Amino acid sequence: MKVHLKFGAALILLATSPAWAVEGTIQSLRDKCRTAESLSIRDEPLDTLVDAPDAYYCLGFMSGMGFALQLNCADKNYKGPLAIMKGTTGQRVRAFLNWADAHPETWGRSEAYAVRALAETLPCDQEK
Repeated sequence: MKVHLKFGAALILLATSPAWAVEGTIQSLRDKCRTAESLSIRDEPLDTLVDAPDAYYCLGFMSGMGFALQLNCADKNYKGPLAIMKGTTGQRVRAFLNWADAHPETWGRSEAYAVRALAETLPCDQEK
């Protein structure tokens, strides 16, 4: 009985919650990353000096995606293009912003396309 109540409560919560799963675009991610960049203090790590949800979203996105792509780079058996060198979240944010500014034609695409930005701007430097 408790399992059914918990499941029912979860369904009600999901049905009445806002649509957080709506996928963002390169432009919306760019805007969030600009917020992160603008809230950082010069010469300080970008990842430690923000206090805004948009900035945290950008930093979490770049941190998580970057970690996965770094694992690909470290795997000698990985042969795909989606691998990047080690670096900080701040470096990834700046690389993405530079790439996005240079490619406005991509702004309407899914934010998942940011993988391409990182792979192009921070290529894996390890020989395979």
